[in-house]
Amino acid sequence: MWWTTDILVRPYGDGRIVMTHLRILEHLGADPLAGRLLVNLLNHFFRRSVPPETPMPPEQKVVEWLRRERTDHVRRWMVIGEFPNWDKNSGFKFPYPPEKEQDFNAVYEGWYQPARWRRWYACAGQEYVVDFQEVLEPVFEYYPKFDRAVAYAYAEFTCDRRLETEMHLGIQNATRVWLNNTVVYETERQVPHDQFEKDVVPVVLRQGKNTLLVKGAKIPGKFRFSLVFSSENHGTQAIKWWK
Repeated sequence: MWWTTDILVRPYGDGRIVMTHLRILEHLGADPLAGRLLVNLLNHFFRRSVPPETPMPPEQKVVEWLRRERTDHVRRWMVIGEFPNWDKNSGFKFPYPPEKEQDFNAVYEGWYQPARWRRWYACAGQEYVVDFQEVLEPVFEYYPKFDRAVAYAYAEFTCDRRLETEMHLGIQNATRVWLNNTVVYETERQVPHDQFEKDVVPVVLRQGKNTLLVKGAKIPGKFRFSLVFSSENHGTQAIKWWK
């Protein structure tokens, strides 16, 4: 029990404290007593804290970091599903409503629950993967016979000029990609769950607003894709993703 006494707390400005030496943290998850002590400690400070008269602004370096992350390392998508995919991938061929319009307030009939648009952020640290099953959870996976579905992801971005570039795709399932309402990529292959294949597609981006729509159709297994544009010859600053 000796580690529970080794706590040092220092004040750090109005309304802030810093636990500079707290051995309790080293034992979280391993010793139930550590968890209870930490909760009690936080409650102790909460009861005795005095709120500042005005909200405390975030530190400038934190604000700058958040801006960089949002601008350079995050891609916003709107995702909807799941729709039926029966009879040998028939859902991949069927034009569900998101192919005709992108009304983010709309609700459609899904195959096991209503299908609504959901916001999702793909991150550089995860190679910009959009995992449909993670976005749309809870998903229905009673057993492999029923583990089949269709989903869509939509995004917008702007380009500072007309640009010939390459679209790099990570492929797990049957996939179709529309760029500015024109199909630029299509495959019906289903990649083994322990693999993630890559394809490169030459594309031309418009100056100004561009739109992307990705359709995925899965059989039992993972349900995901990734999409980025090459930064060679123009740098990432030419393309600004939807925020």
